[in-house]
Amino acid sequence: MYKSTALKISLILLTCMVGLCLPASNAQKIETSTEALDDFSLGYTKIIGFTESGFFILTSNNGYDVSGERVGFKSPKYKLGFAGSDLKLLWEKPIEPNGDNGIIRMITQSDDNILILSSSWNKSKSTLTINSYFINEQGNSSGEGNTMSNIEFQKEPFFFGSSASLHKETFAIYAAAEVESGVQISVVVFDNEQRVLSQKNELIRQPSRNFSVTDFAVSDSGKISFLGLRSEKIKALSAKRENNWFAYHFSDDNLIETAIGRGLEMPHLHLAIDEFRNEVVLAGFYSDKQSFVGAGILYGRINLSGDTAVQIKNVTIDASQNLRLKGARNKGETGGLTGFPIRKTIPRGDGGIAIIAESSYTTEYSYFDSFSQTYTRRLEYNFGDVVLFSLSNNGDIQWSASVNKEQTSMDDGGIFSSYCMLVGSHRLDFLFSEPISRKAKVLRGSVSHQGIPDKVVPIQLPEGTLLLSEGGKQVSENSVVIPALIKRKLHLIRFSNP
Repeated sequence: MYKSTALKISLILLTCMVGLCLPASNAQKIETSTEALDDFSLGYTKIIGFTESGFFILTSNNGYDVSGERVGFKSPKYKLGFAGSDLKLLWEKPIEPNGDNGIIRMITQSDDNILILSSSWNKSKSTLTINSYFINEQGNSSGEGNTMSNIEFQKEPFFFGSSASLHKETFAIYAAAEVESGVQISVVVFDNEQRVLSQKNELIRQPSRNFSVTDFAVSDSGKISFLGLRSEKIKALSAKRENNWFAYHFSDDNLIETAIGRGLEMPHLHLAIDEFRNEVVLAGFYSDKQSFVGAGILYGRINLSGDTAVQIKNVTIDASQNLRLKGARNKGETGGLTGFPIRKTIPRGDGGIAIIAESSYTTEYSYFDSFSQTYTRRLEYNFGDVVLFSLSNNGDIQWSASVNKEQTSMDDGGIFSSYCMLVGSHRLDFLFSEPISRKAKVLRGSVSHQGIPDKVVPIQLPEGTLLLSEGGKQVSENSVVIPALIKRKLHLIRFSNP
């Protein structure tokens, strides 16, 4: 059921973006859980999967992404629950890793179950062990103690990441460790029955202290690709850094490293798998002073079939009619459009892509409190406009659009900011709360398949409703479920288009 629904959603998005649309209707059905889920004690809550019976809910204290890393003074904690199709919570339980010293590294849906992967390090043997097990929609566990792989490292790995393919056919996890000549990386690819399809151990000749893996993806056929960033200070006392991007993929079991965007000022780069063409798609904004909006788009493709050639094109953004994008250029605190992180790159069946990015940045304030005689540090989280670009199969910009929003909060990690996207047959809907306060309203902004934005309109929900937007998930062809705080209690909200 899960695979077929995911495929339908992919086809809907393809239809929406290439122009085969239906007449638009603004009618929308809203359902809210009648009982609160819990006391919101852990914080970050998201819909991690769904079945015909209901929805898997994952809650964490360290963020939406599962990394297993300690953040500040917090060790990672995870809790899994299941709500029925009526949005009523049926059960919830803590998720524990396998082994006494295990650390959870991946939690994702596999068929109608939740797959949990954990790692444990044996210092005496210099071996990393990857274990896995399942939890079904009744909350029952199976496969505990299943060892998927034992990997030898010279030193204990310091960085982990994971990925699931578009249709959840394959999964991958990597671990990276510092070695004298660079970074040792090991990648394990496996299927939804926990069978290891491949395991690769390679050396990346980059300085480990300045190098990190920023994006990692696996295709349905088990091909992997990832991005690496080497970031160095331009001058010893300067805050400015020089970013050097590298794309990695395998050709005949050899790891191929390709420098991307050399000489360009490009703070962010995003990677996605194009299952239609068995290719990797790269996209990022770079500084372009000749552009109307001060930025251009780097657009690249890498063939996963073994060809080592990388196709790169730099696209100047004109968008002279898009005043919102012009405004983004003039916002010095955000770095303009160049500083917008790309949230999603969506390959289309016609060879083109859709790019969705969002303005987001953090500002730090420090002041001296005369009463306590201490310095106080405050972090302000700012999330602004969503911008969209549609590119043709040769990289030309077909249209650009933007959804206007302004979300600012203090010392909360931006947990209630950003948006949740609902893909329809004729438009994209963006759902979000604004402002981030007790007077919050839930708003909807829409963009048609032709790049025409609708007016942002309120949705009929109680004042003060705060969506955990990044925790939402599309669960059918026309509906999305989003966790939300209503009167300080955690609820589920289902939005459905006709």
